[in-house]
Amino acid sequence: MGLNSSSSQILAVIRSKTLTSRVIEALRLIPVLYPESNNETRKLPTLVQAIDLLQSRTIISEDKKSQMITIQVMMNSPEDAALIANGYLDELTKFINENTFTSAKRNRIFLENQLGRNKIELLNSGKELNSFYASNKISNIVPSMDVDVSSHQEESMSESSYEVVQLQKKLESNNSQLKQANIVKDVPQQVYLQYLIIQRELLGRLNALLSQEYEMAKIDESKEDISFQIIDRAMVPVNRFSPHRTKIVLVGFALSLILGIFYVIFRDFLGKNKEN
Repeated sequence: MGLNSSSSQILAVIRSKTLTSRVIEALRLIPVLYPESNNETRKLPTLVQAIDLLQSRTIISEDKKSQMITIQVMMNSPEDAALIANGYLDELTKFINENTFTSAKRNRIFLENQLGRNKIELLNSGKELNSFYASNKISNIVPSMDVDVSSHQEESMSESSYEVVQLQKKLESNNSQLKQANIVKDVPQQVYLQYLIIQRELLGRLNALLSQEYEMAKIDESKEDISFQIIDRAMVPVNRFSPHRTKIVLVGFALSLILGIFYVIFRDFLGKNKEN
């Protein structure tokens, strides 16, 4: 287990029916768990039945001190046991990567999307400023122009930092006088040039702040991630886990000896009763 991870969360995922069903489906275990189902005359068991059976054959234990989790699988075939135990590890890794959305991760994704949109706006503002310089000669003879503002749209940043929000508000207020119509007529060229320059400066500052917030969000995400390290993958066992044949022999011998003694005592008791 990683130092920043919660072993209880990992245990909950491993013991869940969702992860068990993923292991069964990924490894196609129903014919393995129910070999008699290969007979066409028998009805195939359901996935729920297969989940219950596999969970009854799986032992998941945890060492509280080391936060080490051990997965044991009992099967008739040692190869199948190792395959299923490793299947649990593989599906656990996939499940966490696909489904773990911490608040830091959501914030990182949000900032990543905002940063991408801001870069596009920054590049477009540069193109617009360059186009203005190329197509207009600022003079006192033609002091005004018509400006298309139909592309300006409001966007909200509900989860960003205070400075980023303030910059966005400045950008929105910079456009507030131009949103009454799609075309604003008779805008002085000097004013519009100043507007383009301010707009680009604000977008540049916003891009720098978003980049800084994005890097901080990635650091926070790495702290909150549910992570774990696989110490040992399952290997095909050499010795049987059960039944313990030595114990069976010893217990059988002891029981036989006790029964034999009782039998001798009982026969002796019957013999004395006949003599009497």
